[in-house]
Amino acid sequence: MAVGVGLLLGLVALAGPAAAATITVDGTTCTLADAITAANTDTATGGCPAGVGADTLNLTADITLTSALPIITSQIILNGNGHTIARDAAAAPFRILELDNANLTLNQAHARRQSRAVQLPTIPPPVKTQRPPVFL
Repeated sequence: MAVGVGLLLGLVALAGPAAAATITVDGTTCTLADAITAANTDTATGGCPAGVGADTLNLTADITLTSALPIITSQIILNGNGHTIARDAAAAPFRILELDNANLTLNQAHARRQSRAVQLPTIPPPVKTQRPPVFL
């Protein structure tokens, strides 16, 4: 019995902490919508690598949306790096971000509808609630 417990503890120690992926969102090769889907499903999507557990999405460019982003259903850190997430001026209003039993940490991102900018607040972890969507 002691050997079995020791073996089990050894295997747990080798497993280590859960891994996470960092996904670079450039808006061209890897879009924000594809990055959210990759993070939610832990599957490569579009030009984005697969997420792994809790994921970090790093924006490297401003993002212009023509439709709503996928609902966030996993643990994501979204680093805006001062970039803007904007609704295309020609698009009808739609929600930008929506959570469903998810954790989201939002850092240094701006949202814009046509010519009006809105500073998105930094949301410290854990945000694990169902929040109303953000419409722009």
